[in-house]
Amino acid sequence: MLSLLTILKQDERAQGLVEYALLIAVIALVVVLAMMLIGPSIGNAFSEVGSAMD
Repeated sequence: MLSLLTILKQDERAQGLVEYALLIAVIALVVVLAMMLIGPSIGNAFSEVGSAMD
């Protein structure tokens, strides 16, 4: 009985680890998508500043 409780306790920790991993994956996906959308406009802004300095 004690070994069963130990196994169940370990499974809960693994579940928490999986939840954190999924959360990190979702956050990373949102950051990548945001960079894909915002990236070109930031690049254009730097190009304009660089052209103005010449």
